[in-house]
Amino acid sequence: MHKPYISLNGTLLVDYHLSSSINIKNDETDFDQWKESFKISTGLFYLFDLDDDKTLTLRLEAMINPYMDWDSDALQLYPEIAFVPNDELSLFARSIINPLDFNALTTLGLNWKTYQGFSIGTYIMGNIGKSELTDRSLTVSVTHKF
Repeated sequence: MHKPYISLNGTLLVDYHLSSSINIKNDETDFDQWKESFKISTGLFYLFDLDDDKTLTLRLEAMINPYMDWDSDALQLYPEIAFVPNDELSLFARSIINPLDFNALTTLGLNWKTYQGFSIGTYIMGNIGKSELTDRSLTVSVTHKF
């Protein structure tokens, strides 16, 4: 199996990347045999340094499968917003959005670092599809690194 890829990245007002890859099986020269593995990934990222060591980050990534079904699964978006007001707290909202069939798996999170190596996290997740909320869950985690 050969897995060629190409990638461009840089910084021009925002950090960006554009990548593409494909899987080619040995001795298969017909494009129709391996075009379904062709993927394009792109993304933008920007970090705002705010007053008093606060940070706000914005990220948007996309996965494009140009030879898949454009009615349902050829495009996925991955937006994220994260806010860190101090050394102890961080908040984020992130999603996996399929704009072609109008659904989103969204997670809201809060992490609290109570002391060095110990943190408590709370995550609320919900699947939003065609203007209704389904599959809700709440996760609480405790982490201790030593």
